[in-house]
Amino acid sequence: MQHLKILNNKYFLVFFHRINIVSVILLSFLLVFSCQTDKYSAFISSRVDQLQKIFAPDRRTDRFDITVDYQNEAYVLTGQTTSIEARDALIKSLDSANINYRNLISTYPDSSAGVETWGVVRISVCNIRSEPRHSAELATQELMGTVLRVLSKKGEWFLVQTPNRYLGWLDHGGFIALTESEVNHWKNLPKRVFHQPSGWIYEEPDMNAFVVSDITAGGIVHEKSRSGKFSSVELPDGRSGFMLTANSLDLDGGYPEELVHTAQKFLGVPYLWGGTSSKGFDCSGYTKTIFALHGFLLPRDASQQVRVGEHIETDKTWKNLIAGDLLFFGSYRDDGSERITHVAMYLGNNKIIHAAGRVKIESLNPEDPDFANDRYDSFIRARRMVSNGLAATGVLSVYD
Repeated sequence: MQHLKILNNKYFLVFFHRINIVSVILLSFLLVFSCQTDKYSAFISSRVDQLQKIFAPDRRTDRFDITVDYQNEAYVLTGQTTSIEARDALIKSLDSANINYRNLISTYPDSSAGVETWGVVRISVCNIRSEPRHSAELATQELMGTVLRVLSKKGEWFLVQTPNRYLGWLDHGGFIALTESEVNHWKNLPKRVFHQPSGWIYEEPDMNAFVVSDITAGGIVHEKSRSGKFSSVELPDGRSGFMLTANSLDLDGGYPEELVHTAQKFLGVPYLWGGTSSKGFDCSGYTKTIFALHGFLLPRDASQQVRVGEHIETDKTWKNLIAGDLLFFGSYRDDGSERITHVAMYLGNNKIIHAAGRVKIESLNPEDPDFANDRYDSFIRARRMVSNGLAATGVLSVYD
């Protein structure tokens, strides 16, 4: 029995030794596999980050929201993007690296939008929010008649993109959803653009008649005919009424050439974060609207507007500036980069007009009683958006 016990111990040790060898081999394989998958995961994550910086560096206008998981021996790519080019570049990178993957990335507009992937603002001013809920931050506004791109839908909220490519969420009451053929029909109709701070569209050609809708500067309607001092108009959602012809201009016609004159029409309008209408402006919403009334489409925010137009070399004597130039204010980060937080329009003679508390005129001359010391101290740079009546670099036409 003792001999058998020793023999059994011997076989147990041999068996245990073999188990250890198998375990080591299996563990080594798992470590190698893990290192390999970690390497591929790092490669994919790095490539996603690179492409996001190239194709979607600003979430206000572009999205490249991609998630990568490892399932069933393949990398699963999910998410959404506004850029087909970014998606295709990622796929090309994975193919070149011989990585096994499943592509589930969708591009906007996604399937939830259906066939009505366009829209037109139906009310005087619509509120576009940062998230699909009424309590979310007001991101921006758009005006009656503005064409929108519809990208996605969540309940009664729609992810839309404005003409200057700004992204945000709009509830269903703010616009009418259209197919591509329907929106092209709207684009081709004869239009009038309202050019006073605010006004009304009446049921009859009579200023004492009931009101169909209010309208603000920049609002666009379809003009059907003119009679006397009224134009018969149709709103984007089919409602009809009458508007004072003198308060509007042909959309394809001439606009006043003086930006300053237009800017001063809105003196006293209150400040509203996210506002782009005469009901309330933020600083860049104000400059955006002024230029839009002259046919020029600026980016939405001050930190975006500073990247277009022509740089004007100046100092705090304000040399080389002309009326209509934009001045940008802010601070410098630790790395020396600019942090633009405010924009104003130059009026000449050291004066600026801007939305700060309300639309008002202030001076950049320390000797003046209306001197704006905070703006003087925080001035960063100046840009010219219109040169010789034409759009400067990066500024688009509102007709494009």
